[in-house]
Amino acid sequence: MSITEYLYLGIIALISGVAQATVGGGGLLQLPALFNAMPGVAIPIVIGTNKLALLASGINNVRRYAFSMDLPWPLIVPAIISGCICAFIGSSLLDHVSEAWFKPILLVIMIVLAIYTFRNKEMGEKESEPLFTHHQRGVSAVMGAMIGFYQGMFGPATLTFAILGNIRAFGMDFLHAMASSQVLSTLFNVSALVWFISHGYFDIKLAAIMTIGTLAGSIIGTRIALIGGNRVIKVLFVIMLLIEIGRYSWALF
Repeated sequence: MSITEYLYLGIIALISGVAQATVGGGGLLQLPALFNAMPGVAIPIVIGTNKLALLASGINNVRRYAFSMDLPWPLIVPAIISGCICAFIGSSLLDHVSEAWFKPILLVIMIVLAIYTFRNKEMGEKESEPLFTHHQRGVSAVMGAMIGFYQGMFGPATLTFAILGNIRAFGMDFLHAMASSQVLSTLFNVSALVWFISHGYFDIKLAAIMTIGTLAGSIIGTRIALIGGNRVIKVLFVIMLLIEIGRYSWALF
């Protein structure tokens, strides 16, 4: 791999870090670049490298958010427990994933997210009535299990799913939903990485280079999120969805 290609991946990682700290979708920016840089490499290795590259930035995001606002820990903890277990289970099934259907499914997911967001223009602008007012901890555990399994087996857009789930199920505003989801997404990623690392499914050189970029992007992105608030994050969220759909559509067709 040439120096130019490494530099390109570093730039992608920087942008990915900003996205992951603000609106999510960082993994979706990195995965296409990694697939192009690692032709013929098994999917678990590509995804494992992507997850490892996002680890340091994820930890930084959690640190920044956790010390900047009060989080609803009674709701988060059940999701953490169930999600971490299911993230490990999901990653253990990745050996059976075929690239032929991996990307098409991901494209469908992005389109569904875009439609949902456009049809709910006021999503997260202010606190809303929660969909579930009873048994919220049980709902949190179920939601965590589903998102955690997805994080382990696929990964991209995990933060987005968690944000939408926290807003819809518990009536959180966008910024608190983002902060809570950063905790969930990062811990699920750590759980999945236990499986990837134990099986050697990662490229340490690429992961190290991209970690520098994602960490720098994370530092920039968390400042944008905490200063800009809901409106800035929401605009970036929609922009990222459109970019992701365009990138995947181009790659597939």
